[in-house]
Amino acid sequence: MSGTPAIARVPAAETRALRRAILRPNQTPEACIYPGDNDPASFHLGIRDPDSPGDDLIAVASFYREPVPGDANNPAHAGTPDLRIRGMAVLPEHRGRGLGRTLAEAGLAIAREQTPPPALAWCNARTSACAYYEKLGFTPRGGEFEIEGIGPHFVMVRAVLLDTAE
Repeated sequence: MSGTPAIARVPAAETRALRRAILRPNQTPEACIYPGDNDPASFHLGIRDPDSPGDDLIAVASFYREPVPGDANNPAHAGTPDLRIRGMAVLPEHRGRGLGRTLAEAGLAIAREQTPPPALAWCNARTSACAYYEKLGFTPRGGEFEIEGIGPHFVMVRAVLLDTAE
């Protein structure tokens, strides 16, 4: 890749092809429409390939204001829903370049500017991706669970204000 990929907000609809290709290849296109995609507090980030004729997306992530599972009634989070990261996907040929980290950090930076900012960020991480999320400062909460048709996962959490840039 000779050009510099840039991160930008994208409409939810633009994330769905990459979500399906990477995360849900054996499911219907409708399975890639997530609850909250069009909520005003949700936002979606993408990185485009500057060298592709269509300026194609090569990485995406979506961010929602949702409480960590089991924390909905936690008084420490009253009125401040947490930040859920969902649908993070990077094309295989672009992995290992820090694009996922870039998306996560950009999303966390946007969340810090929200009023009120979320206290925690969380995701349902595929068991195979837990080590990746640990490098981003996330820790597992609770035991492994199965998402039907997708596989084993862990809830992973971290403080939104945690700085992972080094």
